[in-house]
Amino acid sequence: MKAHQDGGILTADLDGHVSHHKDDEEQIAKYRELLQSIQEKEKRHRETDMEMEIKWVPVMLITKVLLPVKLLKAKEQTSKTGIG
Repeated sequence: MKAHQDGGILTADLDGHVSHHKDDEEQIAKYRELLQSIQEKEKRHRETDMEMEIKWVPVMLITKVLLPVKLLKAKEQTSKTGIG
């Protein structure tokens, strides 16, 4: 901003001030666009995000329930084929 002495009154060159104001508005607009794009990416990520649940099977369940069932099925297969 340039200052001028005009008849004892100090006046300012507003051209410099206006250009700074315009630059500030452009920076704010760019910031808003960037912020909006980040928010849109986060929204898409939340929409496609999925949760996974893992359940642990106790060893006793495997040895007392699942293993005998597997052995039974294997025995049935061998009896059908006549091998064994």
